[in-house]
Amino acid sequence: MFNVQSSPNEKPIKEEKDYPAIAVIGGSGEGKSTAIAGLCNPGFQESMLLFAGEGNTTSCISRIVINPELNKAEIVVNKFKRRDEIRVELERHFKTSLVSEFKNCLSSRPKKESEHRRFYADAVGKKLSPIDATFRIDKLLQGFEDAWVRYQDIMVSSIEFIDKQADSSFRNNYFDCLKEEKNEANRMIDTFIDQKMFPHEESLNGVDENNTISTLLNELCDLVYDKALDCLQNAGFQVDENSLAAYAFNKTSEGFKLSAQAVTNSKRVTAPSAACIIKEMVLRVPGPGLLIDNGLIETAYCVYDVVGFDNDGIDKIPERVQEALLTPVLYDAILFVRSTASPAARNRDYLKAIKQSVRPSKLLVAVTHFDRTSIFEQDEDPTPDIIQKQISQIKNDTMDLIESVIDMECPVKLPNKPDIICFANIARKSRLGEEAVTFFRENDPYQMLRMSISKAFVQVRPKIKDHNIHQSQKGKFLLTKEPINEIIGQIINGLTSSINDEYSVLRDRSNKLHHWTVDAVLWNLYHGRPHVSYAQVWENVSIQTFSNFIRICMENLTPTKIEIGVQVGKYSDRVKLEFESNLKLELDQVARKIFLESGDSSQTNSCKETIWQLARTTKYNKWKIFDDLRKCLLTAVSQQSYLKDLLDSAVENANRSTYSRLFL
Repeated sequence: MFNVQSSPNEKPIKEEKDYPAIAVIGGSGEGKSTAIAGLCNPGFQESMLLFAGEGNTTSCISRIVINPELNKAEIVVNKFKRRDEIRVELERHFKTSLVSEFKNCLSSRPKKESEHRRFYADAVGKKLSPIDATFRIDKLLQGFEDAWVRYQDIMVSSIEFIDKQADSSFRNNYFDCLKEEKNEANRMIDTFIDQKMFPHEESLNGVDENNTISTLLNELCDLVYDKALDCLQNAGFQVDENSLAAYAFNKTSEGFKLSAQAVTNSKRVTAPSAACIIKEMVLRVPGPGLLIDNGLIETAYCVYDVVGFDNDGIDKIPERVQEALLTPVLYDAILFVRSTASPAARNRDYLKAIKQSVRPSKLLVAVTHFDRTSIFEQDEDPTPDIIQKQISQIKNDTMDLIESVIDMECPVKLPNKPDIICFANIARKSRLGEEAVTFFRENDPYQMLRMSISKAFVQVRPKIKDHNIHQSQKGKFLLTKEPINEIIGQIINGLTSSINDEYSVLRDRSNKLHHWTVDAVLWNLYHGRPHVSYAQVWENVSIQTFSNFIRICMENLTPTKIEIGVQVGKYSDRVKLEFESNLKLELDQVARKIFLESGDSSQTNSCKETIWQLARTTKYNKWKIFDDLRKCLLTAVSQQSYLKDLLDSAVENANRSTYSRLFL
């Protein structure tokens, strides 16, 4: 067994949560990963850039620890997916591929049976990449010739099995329906695939069980799991299947590059990657630290690569950024990365989401692609004075934009002009001119960024010496508005009313929702994610079950009060704000646990089981699906004893986080 609390290079991991921390937010292609890589030592920057590139979609939030005491790097996969979790992911994407290719088979399959197998192979050859870019099993399996061939065979056998189950009567009915009502014909396909993927025992009469989709899915699940572990081991990781973790320690720049290739999701990297099964990951990399205490102390710090969601369209940015910021990331600053060429509407949407950050923090801005500004398009190279004038203009424009969106009452402190830093992503004389290259060498933007992070840490997280909190009070020096045992019934009433309101409306308008929207809602709930749909024809849905849970709990638990006899001097308001933001983060986890985890680890959560069953159910009776979903969610939040225990733990954990972050 590996010791997950420490590594050969590093202090105990549990101490890292007290490091200064910055959450990096920005759109895909804005230079976010490049900015992060530049904070590391030069020998490791190339490897860090492997996490950038066209087609890269972050499959999990990554914590990057930049530590001046390190001379080698390491990657720790804290947790990867179990086989059953991979199986669930495969079910969802398998169905999407089968629906598309089954339609193709119905309309285009050759009449000669001898040509069928080649037709199936040609058809699925274009569908070997899952639609979800965070689950690229093709990127993993293509690195193993035998696995790639078997993957193709499984897909071909699957569509062949489905196609052979459709008799002439079904085919005739489908084409008749297609002439009259296309949506109804699509439902026929969807229902047929569901019946074959998730058959009841009585429907399997006369079917060789070894040829069912379920058997093929099980084989593909084992293939993905086994090859992912092979991929990690081949890249220098030690794998511990018991704790679902993997470790690559003491890596030089070359060794780190090999290991990084095995965990990046970027299409730019051709090497096989196990990113599709990774849930949590930490990278520890050598790099200059932050100078605090008037430059007397150089400390390591954490960088969280949080969001790059432009693939979902601008309309989804606020919801997705808010979702990402409501994670167990105790950040002191938010670095908003935007390009000089990014649309103003997108920048405004990101700032609106940042405005709703749950944590007291400082906003910093990295303006990338400075080399694309108009001063570099002139006949003569710009002088340092022209460059400085352009930077000043960008800073003024950025401040005007921020102040038009974020007011002074926001928990996020507005940046000063030195906190808006311009980066030239191409530092070549041929592009910038000799004077510009010299200017950026002498005015290192990364050094400026480190200085801004240091100042943000000191400003946002003061270390309070003047207090009388005893060691035994760390978990209880701040109290909720009322004792939880006295208001638990009131909280449950609020939660049940919220669920009834949300899902009764969904149930009653379910006939206006596309069955794929219903599918997406259920699968996102199953994975503990909110849902926002943007259908072009059918009605859209915004699921707020988790955010409503947090809101109702916070309304009942706050405003908080300091325990009688505890003294924190002039910092009482700051302490309460820190506690309440930490409590929100804890409640985010409580919401997932109450709906998706069981109080008894030996038992399966009945709510999660029901959501899984509904996701696998044909979507003809959408009214009943949403009503059954409503009932199982109501049952989940009515577990009084379990909910009380979770809330008690959340309050204690929020107390302890507040103490460790603010008090000496």
